[in-house]
Amino acid sequence: MSAAEAFGREPQLAVLGALRAAALAGRGGLAVVTGEPGIGKSRLAQAARDAATDAGMTTARTYCVDDRGAPPLWPWHRLAEQLPGLAAALDDPGSGAEPGVFRLAERVRRALAADGAARPLLLVVDDLQWADAPTVDLLRHLLPELPGLPVLVVATARDEPGPWTGLLRSSAVSVVELDGLDHDALAHWLRHEAPAWEEHAADLLVATHGNPFFVRSLLSTPAGSLDQGLGELLAARPTLRGLLTSGFRALPHDVRRTVGLAAVLGEHLRLDVLAAATGHSDDEVAGHVGSPAARHLLGEGDGTVAFRHALVRDAIAADLAPATRRAAHAAAAAALDATGDPALAGAVALHWRAAGDDADAARRCFAAARDAAVHTAAHLSPGQAADFCRLALDVAPGDLPGTERIALLLDLARHAWAAGQPLPALDACREGIDLAEAAGDAATMAAFALVPQGMGASPAAVAAGEMSRRALAVLPEGAVATRARLLAQLAVTAAEQAATEPADDLPSADALSAEALALAERSGDRAAELEAVAARHFALCHPAALEERAVLAERAVVLGRSADTTIGELWGHLWRADQVLQRCRLDELDAVIEAVDRVAQRRGSPVARWHALRLRGLRAQAVGDYDEVLGLCEQADVIAFQTDDISMIGVQMALRVNVALVRGTADELAPDLVAGLEHAPPLPLVRAMRARLRFALGDRAGAERQHAALRSLPSRLARGPRWAPTLAMIGLSAVNLDDAETARTVHTLLLPMSGHGAADGSGGPYFVGSADCWLGLFARTYGDRSRAAEHFRTAIEVDDRMGARPAAAVDRLELADLLAAAHPAEAHDLARTAAAELAALDLPGPLRRATALIAGTRAVPAGLTEREWEVVQLVATPKTNQQIADELVLSVRTVETHVRNALAKLQLTSRTELAVWVHRR
Repeated sequence: MSAAEAFGREPQLAVLGALRAAALAGRGGLAVVTGEPGIGKSRLAQAARDAATDAGMTTARTYCVDDRGAPPLWPWHRLAEQLPGLAAALDDPGSGAEPGVFRLAERVRRALAADGAARPLLLVVDDLQWADAPTVDLLRHLLPELPGLPVLVVATARDEPGPWTGLLRSSAVSVVELDGLDHDALAHWLRHEAPAWEEHAADLLVATHGNPFFVRSLLSTPAGSLDQGLGELLAARPTLRGLLTSGFRALPHDVRRTVGLAAVLGEHLRLDVLAAATGHSDDEVAGHVGSPAARHLLGEGDGTVAFRHALVRDAIAADLAPATRRAAHAAAAAALDATGDPALAGAVALHWRAAGDDADAARRCFAAARDAAVHTAAHLSPGQAADFCRLALDVAPGDLPGTERIALLLDLARHAWAAGQPLPALDACREGIDLAEAAGDAATMAAFALVPQGMGASPAAVAAGEMSRRALAVLPEGAVATRARLLAQLAVTAAEQAATEPADDLPSADALSAEALALAERSGDRAAELEAVAARHFALCHPAALEERAVLAERAVVLGRSADTTIGELWGHLWRADQVLQRCRLDELDAVIEAVDRVAQRRGSPVARWHALRLRGLRAQAVGDYDEVLGLCEQADVIAFQTDDISMIGVQMALRVNVALVRGTADELAPDLVAGLEHAPPLPLVRAMRARLRFALGDRAGAERQHAALRSLPSRLARGPRWAPTLAMIGLSAVNLDDAETARTVHTLLLPMSGHGAADGSGGPYFVGSADCWLGLFARTYGDRSRAAEHFRTAIEVDDRMGARPAAAVDRLELADLLAAAHPAEAHDLARTAAAELAALDLPGPLRRATALIAGTRAVPAGLTEREWEVVQLVATPKTNQQIADELVLSVRTVETHVRNALAKLQLTSRTELAVWVHRR
């Protein structure tokens, strides 16, 4: 970028300069330069690279291509040609979604760290909007690591939606926006670069909106042409394509044909491939590209050819006649195919597809698309693999054997599912299972039915369940392991449906999971048994099934040692954590966390690391170390961002909301967190939490609306996953809104949890201590104060024993609140003890309540007995003498005596004066 071109770009250059300085100091990041095509993004990135070279950094540049057939990780491989340390990291990335991409990211991180240790790095990535999914995924996994590395990545991207925009959520990303040049900057540039045009700066600004590329294209017009006036010049080239292709149309025939073929092949291409496509020698093609007439369109060097700008290439390709364009695609396909490079199979397929509809082109496209699907699937790009499977199916010959079509559909379904495309995957499954059924292929029917996994209770899950039933109906009884896997899948779907929208006609998850487990054990297939154990545990995620879940957890730990997946090895350990909490043995949680850590280290799995962080955060929350909780949340957020896993993000959101509710600081929650909860999936548990959050934020009317839709749910909800926490959230909402009927229903249903922790096997994101505190709140709300007191006392005992300090303090606070009227002295002592702990733990909301209780339950006033003081406070509530007698288990006559004595001692004359005196205190 010349000094003249830099005029007007000083703010953007300053931002990039500050980021470069940070990278030199070991604090890297990603800068994304955004703007419309031609605005100067690439020139700004090159200026950053030049400055980095001057500062002693190692630099490299790569680009993404507008070609769906580009090999996976193409931009990274281009960088590896310039940074040898990357080459080994990119070799053999592995297969399978979770292990491959994470291990690849770790290898790349180490390579960049090693290269940066010698000299800090600046990497330029052009046209990020065209990046393939694996390239974006790898960059997303690296983003959290960049602030600790001496590596600055400068990417350019058009203002277009795409997968790359998800990167912008990271705190490691700085966005540098480019707009058109203003009049002063444009005039300054013209003054130094094209003086003859300076007087036309205002007209150029109107015509080009200050877009440097459009201005530069006009500057290529001979200065003498200005004699006819700028208006006439623009009128002769009224469109962008006309402006960009005028030079192309004037080229000699052979040169024009070479440039046209180059435009069809791509923005960046190999010289030898272009030569093969044209039928000319390499030297002849180099002469065409380097000729004075073509030099302003594209350039050649180091065996490659590149257009000066993507807009030029796009305009030339669009300017070709349809027949010429089809012939060019055919020539490009043949030339690429002749290289024998399997990484180019996708490009070959797409060129043959664009070459026309004749049988030979379709046959060649079909073969290349199948090869491309295999290659991209093996290189961590299931989305591309699914696209090529679809292409192969679209162009498949009419006489394609049914077995081959079924196999292609199964590949499509598996790749689409792995790429996070559930609906296209299900469409392929539906078509494939119909064909397999017609062919009498029960095993393949089962394979289609087993593609969808973990779909919750969505309509798609219902459709997947129907496929499982169809496969079971025809699958031989001897296929025991497969039958067990299908039944396990049906059980999970049934449990999710029951937990989401209760209905009388749902299949029994309990029965299905029991049958699946029995078959799996009989089969001797450890993988099938692990799936069945997981389904059985899922169906039994309710407090009453604690003992059976404990047996399942121990079996899962044994089976998990040989599991193919990380989550398969984790299941048993995660279930043990829930049991430790339900049994109120918080001290045993550390051993479980250590086991999860070992899995994470052995498998190099960020998913396992996330679970270890989740459990540590849960433990820190249970003992009241909220700074530790938030720090662990930030670490877990990094992994959730890397994996782009919505369930992880939801768990982190729920933990933060619960911490705010416990601390009484809901008003301090970030607006995006509150909005995220409002837009979370409408599970009953989420809806109940929304009601509680609305109440905490002062929106009682909104809380009542949310709660009204949930009041009938507790008696209808089937026991299973999330049953206990859903009921508890609904019950706590009832407490907020004085809904005695719902509180009574929930109390009755959750009463078996008394004496246990508030856990049920569902793997909740937080732990609130003893379930008896919930039960006490419910009992108090529907008026059973005696039972409420029993629950609160039990909660204090349990939470004290396991060291759950926040829970124990809140237990004492709730008991003090309950006893304030009838037993003020005891309530006063409880409130003082609770306040001291709440202050130490920094729980401002409960502390305010405790302070108010202390003030309201001060020592018995001088002259009154404790019993007289108890009676006086109940008079002020107000209660009748009969009600006071019932509550304190006294006779009415005794109550009357206490009231008379108090009036005399306080020199008052009526119950009204007595009540006023109490309230004034």
